Amino acid sequence: MTPLYQKGFFDYPTGMALAVILGIGFGFVLERGGFGRAKVMVSDFYGDDLRVTKVMFTAVVTTAVGLGLLGGIGFVDISALIIPETFIGAHIVGGLLLGIGFVMSGYCPGTALVSVASGYKDGLMALVGIMIGSLLFAAVYDPWLADFYVAGALGSLTFPEVLDMPWPVVAVGVTLIAIGTFVGGEKVEQFICKRRGIEAPDDSLRVRHFVFAGLGAGAALGLVTMGLPASAASPDEGEHMHISGRIGPVALAQEISSGLEKVYVVDLRDPEACENERIQGAMCLSEDDPEAGFIANLAPTRTLVLYAERTAEEVPVSVSSYGGGVVLLAGGFQAFDRKILREPRPPSQPTREAVESYHVRAALHGYFTGSEAPAAPVVARPTTVVRQRARRGGGC
Repeated sequence: MTPLYQKGFFDYPTGMALAVILGIGFGFVLERGGFGRAKVMVSDFYGDDLRVTKVMFTAVVTTAVGLGLLGGIGFVDISALIIPETFIGAHIVGGLLLGIGFVMSGYCPGTALVSVASGYKDGLMALVGIMIGSLLFAAVYDPWLADFYVAGALGSLTFPEVLDMPWPVVAVGVTLIAIGTFVGGEKVEQFICKRRGIEAPDDSLRVRHFVFAGLGAGAALGLVTMGLPASAASPDEGEHMHISGRIGPVALAQEISSGLEKVYVVDLRDPEACENERIQGAMCLSEDDPEAGFIANLAPTRTLVLYAERTAEEVPVSVSSYGGGVVLLAGGFQAFDRKILREPRPPSQPTREAVESYHVRAALHGYFTGSEAPAAPVVARPTTVVRQRARRGGGC
Protein backbone atom coordinates (compact mmCIF):
# COMPACT_ATOMS: atom_id res chain seq x y z
CA MET A 1 0.00 0.00 0.00
CA THR A 2 0.98 3.64 -0.29
CA PRO A 3 3.13 5.61 0.65
CA LEU A 4 4.68 4.72 -2.68
CA TYR A 5 8.32 5.57 -1.90
CA GLN A 6 8.34 3.59 1.32
CA LYS A 7 6.98 0.57 -0.52
CA GLY A 8 9.70 0.77 -3.17
CA PHE A 9 7.56 1.90 -6.13
CA PHE A 10 10.36 4.25 -7.23
CA ASP A 11 13.98 4.81 -6.31
CA TYR A 12 15.72 7.60 -4.39
CA PRO A 13 16.59 9.84 -7.42
CA THR A 14 12.98 9.66 -8.61
CA GLY A 15 11.79 10.54 -5.13
CA MET A 16 14.08 13.58 -5.03
CA ALA A 17 12.90 14.69 -8.48
CA LEU A 18 9.28 14.45 -7.35
CA ALA A 19 10.17 16.36 -4.17
CA VAL A 20 11.61 19.20 -6.26
CA ILE A 21 8.49 19.36 -8.44
CA LEU A 22 6.17 19.32 -5.43
CA GLY A 23 8.35 21.90 -3.68
CA ILE A 24 8.13 24.28 -6.61
CA GLY A 25 4.36 23.88 -6.70
CA PHE A 26 4.10 24.40 -2.95
CA GLY A 27 6.24 27.54 -3.13
CA PHE A 28 4.13 28.90 -5.99
CA VAL A 29 0.93 28.43 -4.00
CA LEU A 30 2.45 30.13 -0.95
CA GLU A 31 3.60 33.08 -3.03
CA ARG A 32 0.20 33.51 -4.65
CA GLY A 33 -1.36 33.39 -1.19
CA GLY A 34 0.78 36.30 -0.05
CA PHE A 35 3.08 34.24 2.16
CA GLY A 36 6.15 35.86 0.62
CA ARG A 37 5.40 39.21 2.24
CA ALA A 38 6.29 39.93 5.85
CA LYS A 39 3.27 42.18 6.42
CA VAL A 40 0.89 39.33 5.66
CA MET A 41 2.79 36.89 7.84
CA VAL A 42 2.98 39.05 10.98
CA SER A 43 -0.67 40.12 10.66
CA ASP A 44 -1.51 36.72 12.11
CA PHE A 45 0.13 37.76 15.39
CA TYR A 46 -1.82 41.03 15.52
CA GLY A 47 -5.14 39.37 14.74
CA ASP A 48 -6.18 41.56 11.80
CA ASP A 49 -5.51 38.92 9.11
CA LEU A 50 -5.50 35.27 10.20
CA ARG A 51 -4.91 33.73 6.79
CA VAL A 52 -1.74 31.98 8.01
CA THR A 53 -3.67 30.17 10.73
CA LYS A 54 -6.44 29.31 8.28
CA VAL A 55 -4.09 27.93 5.62
CA MET A 56 -1.99 25.87 8.03
CA PHE A 57 -5.05 24.56 9.86
CA THR A 58 -6.61 23.61 6.52
CA ALA A 59 -3.47 21.62 5.70
CA VAL A 60 -3.62 19.82 9.06
CA VAL A 61 -7.31 18.98 8.68
CA THR A 62 -6.90 17.82 5.08
CA THR A 63 -4.13 15.46 6.15
CA ALA A 64 -6.07 14.13 9.13
CA VAL A 65 -9.25 13.58 7.12
CA GLY A 66 -7.37 12.09 4.20
CA LEU A 67 -5.49 9.61 6.37
CA GLY A 68 -8.65 8.71 8.26
CA LEU A 69 -10.48 7.95 5.03
CA LEU A 70 -7.69 6.31 3.03
CA GLY A 71 -6.48 4.35 6.04
CA GLY A 72 -10.03 3.22 6.78
CA ILE A 73 -10.53 1.73 3.31
CA GLY A 74 -7.09 0.10 3.42
CA PHE A 75 -5.48 2.22 0.72
CA VAL A 76 -2.85 3.70 3.07
CA ASP A 77 -0.99 1.81 5.76
CA ILE A 78 -0.91 4.41 8.53
CA SER A 79 1.66 2.37 10.45
CA ALA A 80 4.11 2.98 7.60
CA LEU A 81 4.09 6.75 8.11
CA ILE A 82 7.12 8.49 9.58
CA ILE A 83 6.11 10.16 12.85
CA PRO A 84 8.87 12.40 14.30
CA GLU A 85 9.68 11.83 17.95
CA THR A 86 8.46 14.22 20.62
CA PHE A 87 10.97 15.89 22.97
CA ILE A 88 8.68 18.02 25.08
CA GLY A 89 11.26 20.33 26.65
CA ALA A 90 13.19 21.07 23.48
CA HIS A 91 9.97 21.49 21.47
CA ILE A 92 8.53 24.05 23.89
CA VAL A 93 11.70 26.15 23.94
CA GLY A 94 12.22 25.72 20.19
CA GLY A 95 8.63 26.75 19.50
CA LEU A 96 8.99 29.90 21.59
CA LEU A 97 12.24 30.84 19.86
CA LEU A 98 10.72 30.18 16.45
CA GLY A 99 7.73 32.36 17.33
CA ILE A 100 9.97 35.20 18.50
CA GLY A 101 12.08 35.01 15.36
CA PHE A 102 8.93 34.74 13.23
CA VAL A 103 7.32 37.93 14.56
CA MET A 104 10.62 39.87 14.52
CA SER A 105 11.61 38.99 10.96
CA GLY A 106 8.18 38.38 9.50
CA TYR A 107 9.16 34.99 8.12
CA CYS A 108 9.64 31.36 9.02
CA PRO A 109 12.31 29.31 7.18
CA GLY A 110 9.95 28.18 4.41
CA THR A 111 8.30 31.54 3.74
CA ALA A 112 11.71 33.25 3.81
CA LEU A 113 12.64 31.19 0.75
CA VAL A 114 9.36 32.18 -0.89
CA SER A 115 10.15 35.85 -0.16
CA VAL A 116 13.64 35.53 -1.66
CA ALA A 117 12.18 33.95 -4.80
CA SER A 118 9.75 36.87 -4.97
CA GLY A 119 12.64 39.35 -4.87
CA TYR A 120 12.18 40.83 -1.38
CA LYS A 121 15.36 41.91 0.41
CA ASP A 122 13.95 41.46 3.91
CA GLY A 123 13.33 37.79 3.10
CA LEU A 124 16.98 37.44 2.10
CA MET A 125 18.10 39.01 5.39
CA ALA A 126 15.82 36.64 7.31
CA LEU A 127 17.25 33.68 5.44
CA VAL A 128 20.81 34.81 6.20
CA GLY A 129 19.86 35.10 9.87
CA ILE A 130 18.40 31.58 9.83
CA MET A 131 21.64 30.21 8.37
CA ILE A 132 23.78 32.02 10.94
CA GLY A 133 21.56 30.76 13.74
CA SER A 134 21.79 27.20 12.43
CA LEU A 135 25.58 27.39 12.32
CA LEU A 136 25.73 28.80 15.86
CA PHE A 137 23.45 26.03 17.08
CA ALA A 138 25.70 23.41 15.50
CA ALA A 139 28.75 25.04 17.12
CA VAL A 140 27.33 24.96 20.67
CA TYR A 141 25.28 21.76 20.34
CA ASP A 142 27.89 19.43 21.82
CA PRO A 143 28.25 19.36 24.77
CA TRP A 144 26.12 22.32 25.92
CA LEU A 145 22.80 21.47 24.25
CA ALA A 146 23.13 17.77 23.47
CA ASP A 147 21.37 16.57 26.64
CA PHE A 148 18.65 19.21 26.52
CA TYR A 149 18.00 18.45 22.85
CA VAL A 150 16.61 15.02 23.78
CA ALA A 151 15.15 15.97 27.17
CA GLY A 152 11.59 14.91 27.81
CA ALA A 153 11.63 12.24 25.11
CA LEU A 154 8.13 10.79 24.69
CA GLY A 155 8.68 8.77 21.54
CA SER A 156 6.54 9.01 18.40
CA LEU A 157 3.12 10.19 19.57
CA THR A 158 -0.12 10.66 17.67
CA PHE A 159 -3.49 11.90 18.92
CA PRO A 160 -5.21 8.56 18.13
CA GLU A 161 -2.70 6.80 20.39
CA VAL A 162 -2.78 9.38 23.19
CA LEU A 163 -6.60 9.66 23.19
CA ASP A 164 -7.07 5.94 22.48
CA MET A 165 -9.46 6.73 19.62
CA PRO A 166 -9.61 5.54 16.02
CA TRP A 167 -8.05 7.87 13.48
CA PRO A 168 -11.40 8.73 11.74
CA VAL A 169 -12.89 9.86 15.08
CA VAL A 170 -9.91 12.13 15.74
CA ALA A 171 -10.22 13.49 12.18
CA VAL A 172 -13.85 14.47 12.85
CA GLY A 173 -12.79 16.22 16.06
CA VAL A 174 -10.03 18.12 14.29
CA THR A 175 -12.46 19.14 11.55
CA LEU A 176 -14.93 20.55 14.08
CA ILE A 177 -12.13 22.45 15.85
CA ALA A 178 -10.96 23.87 12.53
CA ILE A 179 -14.45 25.05 11.55
CA GLY A 180 -14.84 26.71 14.94
CA THR A 181 -11.42 28.34 14.58
CA PHE A 182 -12.19 29.69 11.11
CA VAL A 183 -15.55 31.16 12.14
CA GLY A 184 -14.14 32.53 15.40
CA GLY A 185 -11.08 33.87 13.58
CA GLU A 186 -13.24 35.92 11.24
CA LYS A 187 -15.01 37.45 14.25
CA VAL A 188 -11.63 38.33 15.74
CA GLU A 189 -10.51 39.92 12.46
CA GLN A 190 -13.63 42.05 12.23
CA PHE A 191 -13.37 43.16 15.87
CA ILE A 192 -9.68 44.14 15.71
CA CYS A 193 -9.93 45.80 12.30
CA LYS A 194 -12.93 47.84 13.48
CA ARG A 195 -11.01 49.06 16.53
CA ARG A 196 -7.98 49.96 14.41
CA GLY A 197 -10.10 51.65 11.77
CA ILE A 198 -8.96 49.44 8.90
CA GLU A 199 -10.85 47.25 6.49
CA ALA A 200 -11.24 43.60 7.48
CA PRO A 201 -10.12 40.87 5.05
CA ASP A 202 -12.73 40.08 2.42
CA ASP A 203 -13.39 36.39 2.97
CA SER A 204 -15.46 34.56 0.39
CA LEU A 205 -18.31 32.82 2.18
CA ARG A 206 -18.90 30.63 -0.87
CA VAL A 207 -15.34 29.30 -0.83
CA ARG A 208 -15.43 28.86 2.94
CA HIS A 209 -18.66 26.85 2.80
CA PHE A 210 -17.30 24.73 -0.04
CA VAL A 211 -14.17 23.91 1.98
CA PHE A 212 -16.23 23.12 5.09
CA ALA A 213 -18.51 20.85 3.09
CA GLY A 214 -15.58 18.98 1.54
CA LEU A 215 -13.79 18.44 4.84
CA GLY A 216 -17.03 17.43 6.56
CA ALA A 217 -17.88 14.93 3.84
CA GLY A 218 -14.39 13.40 4.01
CA ALA A 219 -14.56 13.12 7.80
CA ALA A 220 -18.00 11.50 7.61
CA LEU A 221 -16.83 8.95 5.05
CA GLY A 222 -13.91 8.18 7.34
CA LEU A 223 -16.37 7.31 10.10
CA VAL A 224 -18.26 5.05 7.68
CA THR A 225 -15.08 3.03 7.03
CA MET A 226 -15.04 2.02 10.72
CA GLY A 227 -17.95 -0.26 9.92
CA LEU A 228 -16.08 -2.10 7.18
CA PRO A 229 -14.91 -5.62 8.06
CA ALA A 230 -11.23 -5.86 8.90
CA SER A 231 -9.11 -7.79 6.42
CA ALA A 232 -8.33 -11.26 7.63
CA ALA A 233 -4.72 -11.93 8.50
CA SER A 234 -2.94 -14.71 6.70
CA PRO A 235 -2.40 -17.91 8.73
CA ASP A 236 1.34 -17.43 8.69
CA GLU A 237 1.26 -13.79 9.76
CA GLY A 238 3.37 -13.29 12.86
CA GLU A 239 4.56 -16.90 12.94
CA HIS A 240 7.55 -16.66 10.64
CA MET A 241 10.31 -14.15 10.26
CA HIS A 242 10.21 -12.56 6.84
CA ILE A 243 13.95 -12.63 6.21
CA SER A 244 14.42 -11.71 2.58
CA GLY A 245 18.10 -12.61 2.34
CA ARG A 246 21.61 -11.70 3.47
CA ILE A 247 23.91 -8.77 2.93
CA GLY A 248 27.70 -8.94 2.86
CA PRO A 249 29.95 -6.83 5.12
CA VAL A 250 31.30 -4.68 2.28
CA ALA A 251 27.81 -4.04 0.86
CA LEU A 252 26.53 -3.07 4.31
CA ALA A 253 29.49 -0.77 4.88
CA GLN A 254 28.81 0.92 1.54
CA GLU A 255 25.14 1.42 2.42
CA ILE A 256 26.02 3.00 5.78
CA SER A 257 28.77 5.23 4.40
CA SER A 258 26.60 6.46 1.51
CA GLY A 259 24.67 8.70 3.90
CA LEU A 260 21.36 7.91 2.17
CA GLU A 261 19.83 6.37 5.31
CA LYS A 262 18.66 3.20 3.60
CA VAL A 263 19.23 0.75 6.48
CA TYR A 264 18.54 0.24 10.17
CA VAL A 265 21.21 -1.90 11.85
CA VAL A 266 20.44 -3.84 15.02
CA ASP A 267 23.08 -5.65 17.09
CA LEU A 268 21.61 -8.87 18.50
CA ARG A 269 24.56 -9.59 20.80
CA ASP A 270 24.39 -9.00 24.54
CA PRO A 271 24.32 -5.29 25.55
CA GLU A 272 27.85 -5.31 26.99
CA ALA A 273 29.43 -6.63 23.79
CA CYS A 274 27.46 -4.13 21.72
CA GLU A 275 28.47 -1.19 23.91
CA ASN A 276 32.14 -2.18 23.75
CA GLU A 277 32.35 -2.47 19.98
CA ARG A 278 29.68 -2.44 17.31
CA ILE A 279 29.02 -1.41 13.73
CA GLN A 280 28.70 2.33 13.35
CA GLY A 281 25.09 3.43 13.82
CA ALA A 282 23.92 0.02 15.11
CA MET A 283 21.22 -0.09 17.80
CA CYS A 284 21.92 -2.29 20.81
CA LEU A 285 19.51 -4.51 22.67
CA SER A 286 18.99 -3.43 26.26
CA GLU A 287 18.37 -5.39 29.42
CA ASP A 288 14.96 -3.71 29.65
CA ASP A 289 14.11 -4.76 26.10
CA PRO A 290 15.92 -8.04 25.39
CA GLU A 291 13.40 -9.01 22.70
CA ALA A 292 13.98 -5.80 20.69
CA GLY A 293 10.38 -4.66 20.92
CA PHE A 294 11.49 -1.23 19.70
CA ILE A 295 11.79 -2.68 16.20
CA ALA A 296 8.00 -2.58 15.87
CA ASN A 297 8.12 1.22 16.30
CA LEU A 298 10.65 1.80 13.52
CA ALA A 299 9.22 3.38 10.40
CA PRO A 300 9.41 0.74 7.64
CA THR A 301 11.19 3.09 5.24
CA ARG A 302 14.54 1.30 5.34
CA THR A 303 15.90 -2.22 5.21
CA LEU A 304 16.40 -3.73 8.66
CA VAL A 305 19.82 -5.41 9.00
CA LEU A 306 20.34 -7.83 11.90
CA TYR A 307 23.64 -9.27 13.04
CA ALA A 308 25.01 -11.44 15.83
CA GLU A 309 28.59 -12.50 16.57
CA ARG A 310 28.36 -14.83 13.60
CA THR A 311 25.47 -15.28 11.18
CA ALA A 312 22.30 -14.91 13.25
CA GLU A 313 20.45 -18.17 13.77
CA GLU A 314 17.66 -16.75 15.96
CA VAL A 315 16.09 -13.31 15.75
CA PRO A 316 13.61 -11.57 18.08
CA VAL A 317 9.94 -12.35 17.59
CA SER A 318 9.21 -8.63 17.26
CA VAL A 319 10.95 -8.63 13.87
CA SER A 320 7.79 -10.13 12.39
CA SER A 321 5.97 -6.87 13.16
CA TYR A 322 8.42 -4.77 11.13
CA GLY A 323 6.81 -3.59 7.91
CA GLY A 324 9.95 -3.19 5.81
CA GLY A 325 12.52 -5.60 4.40
CA VAL A 326 14.70 -7.62 6.78
CA VAL A 327 18.11 -9.10 5.97
CA LEU A 328 20.87 -10.77 7.96
CA LEU A 329 24.51 -9.73 7.90
CA ALA A 330 26.40 -12.66 6.40
CA GLY A 331 29.08 -13.82 8.83
CA GLY A 332 27.88 -11.46 11.56
CA PHE A 333 30.09 -9.01 13.40
CA GLN A 334 33.16 -11.23 12.98
CA ALA A 335 32.92 -10.95 9.20
CA PHE A 336 32.43 -7.17 9.38
CA ASP A 337 35.41 -6.86 11.70
CA ARG A 338 37.58 -8.96 9.41
CA LYS A 339 36.51 -7.25 6.17
CA ILE A 340 36.10 -3.62 7.29
CA LEU A 341 37.46 -2.82 10.74
CA ARG A 342 40.84 -4.49 10.21
CA GLU A 343 43.29 -2.76 7.92
CA PRO A 344 43.26 -4.51 4.55
CA ARG A 345 46.45 -5.86 3.07
CA PRO A 346 47.55 -5.01 -0.44
CA PRO A 347 46.89 -7.87 -2.84
CA SER A 348 49.83 -10.15 -3.52
CA GLN A 349 48.73 -10.49 -7.12
CA PRO A 350 47.63 -6.98 -8.12
CA THR A 351 45.08 -7.73 -10.80
CA ARG A 352 42.60 -5.03 -11.68
CA GLU A 353 39.81 -6.70 -9.72
CA ALA A 354 42.02 -7.24 -6.68
CA VAL A 355 43.25 -3.63 -6.67
CA GLU A 356 39.73 -2.24 -7.04
CA SER A 357 38.52 -4.43 -4.19
CA TYR A 358 41.45 -3.28 -2.06
CA HIS A 359 40.69 0.39 -2.77
CA VAL A 360 37.06 -0.08 -1.73
CA ARG A 361 37.94 -1.88 1.49
CA ALA A 362 40.70 0.61 2.32
CA ALA A 363 38.32 3.54 1.92
CA LEU A 364 35.65 1.84 4.02
CA HIS A 365 38.23 0.94 6.67
CA GLY A 366 39.22 4.59 6.91
CA TYR A 367 35.60 5.67 7.14
CA PHE A 368 34.64 3.27 9.94
CA THR A 369 37.84 3.53 11.98
CA GLY A 370 38.55 7.21 11.49
CA SER A 371 42.04 6.46 10.23
CA GLU A 372 43.48 7.44 6.90
CA ALA A 373 43.18 4.83 4.25
CA PRO A 374 46.47 3.04 3.61
CA ALA A 375 48.35 3.87 0.47
CA ALA A 376 47.26 2.06 -2.63
CA PRO A 377 49.58 -0.70 -3.84
CA VAL A 378 51.78 -0.16 -6.82
CA VAL A 379 50.51 -2.21 -9.70
CA ALA A 380 53.54 -3.95 -11.14
CA ARG A 381 53.30 -4.50 -14.84
CA PRO A 382 55.00 -7.80 -15.74
CA THR A 383 57.71 -7.59 -18.35
CA THR A 384 56.83 -9.64 -21.36
CA VAL A 385 58.64 -10.33 -24.58
CA VAL A 386 56.57 -9.29 -27.56
CA ARG A 387 57.45 -11.09 -30.75
CA GLN A 388 56.98 -8.90 -33.79
CA ARG A 389 55.22 -10.54 -36.64
CA ALA A 390 56.43 -9.75 -40.11
CA ARG A 391 54.22 -7.25 -41.85
CA ARG A 392 52.60 -8.29 -45.02
CA GLY A 393 52.19 -5.48 -47.47
CA GLY A 394 52.08 -1.75 -46.81
CA GLY A 395 49.54 0.57 -45.29
CA CYS A 396 49.22 2.36 -41.98
